[in-house]
Parts: sequence; C-alpha cells; structure tokens
Amino acid sequence: MTKTQVTCWTQDDTVITMAFDRMGRRVEYQETRAGQVATHFRFVYDNFLCVQRLNAANGNAVRTEFVWDPTEPIATRPLVMRAKNWGLNLFYTHDGNKNVSEVFYHALQNGIAAHYDYTPFGAVSP
Repeated sequence: MTKTQVTCWTQDDTVITMAFDRMGRRVEYQETRAGQVATHFRFVYDNFLCVQRLNAANGNAVRTEFVWDPTEPIATRPLVMRAKNWGLNLFYTHDGNKNVSEVFYHALQNGIAAHYDYTPFGAVSP
C-alpha cells in the first residue's frame, strides 16, 4: 500500500505526523515527544468507514472498534464504539437529521457521556 506521510503539527518538543492512503483515508497517527514515540495508531477501514484503531506500539492490538448503521446506503451513522483498553462501550443516538444527539456509555457506571444540540445555520446553541 502506498501512503503519504505528513507532519501535521509541531509545538515545542511534540510532533504529530499522520499517513494517508491513496483514497485520502488516515491510516496512521503518531505523536512523538522529545524524540520518543508517545502514541502510534493504525486505522482499518471498510471502504471509507473506520472500523478499527490499532495500537501499533503493541503489535497492532485492537484498541477501538467502531460499528456503523448497516441500514444506511452510505453509512453515516455510528452506532457503537468499543474502547477495548477501557472495557467501555459507547452507544450513539441520532436526531432526525442523522446528527449524533447523545452518547451513552455502558461500563461499571451507566449514563450519558455526551449530549449535543444543533441549531440551523451554525448558530450557537443556548
């Protein structure tokens, strides 16, 4: 696979680089601090949908999995994010425009992890 490596951000001794494939998908993310790799992820796709984030520093162990709505012809709605390293599942709900409205978590404690409000034309929500 051909990929393009791009340095995206630098600040002090921190450098973030990403690699993109020929389809424009981010396939790697790496953060270095003081010349040492702090974070290194690889991404697995099903067409344009990211389905896994791998820990490249740990033998490409699956760190996060994403489940998308299979009823959508162009799956634009995430349903579940499984954070394996935290033992956490996040479940998404959507409004009528397919925007994420709530993110619920299921782990030792249950509840709302995030709530989102949307207004027309980018107005700030109260």
